[in-house]
Amino acid sequence: MRATDKVAIGMTALRVSRLGLGGVALSGAPPATDPHQTTSAAEAVAIIQGSLALGLNYLDTAPMYGVGQSERRYGQALHGRARDSYVLSTKIGRVSMQTTRAAPR
Repeated sequence: MRATDKVAIGMTALRVSRLGLGGVALSGAPPATDPHQTTSAAEAVAIIQGSLALGLNYLDTAPMYGVGQSERRYGQALHGRARDSYVLSTKIGRVSMQTTRAAPR
């Protein structure tokens, strides 16, 4: 058994690598790939593209990872790739809403 072997997700036609790449450390927010500095966009894109080149095809992210940075970085890394060459999962349920408040008088 290898990490890049593909397995079905339940009874679907989706086949994913046994090992996936999580996006929280790629978001630029703690925890990062190095606990002493944040992960840059260039490093995150390189990690994603390198993982795909090694045969991983299962990628995971969420809107709350770096307040959207993880999803944006996946978008940069996946731009131009065949859509059927990877499976991208994300989560829903939390909404980040910017509010403005009037300045105190």
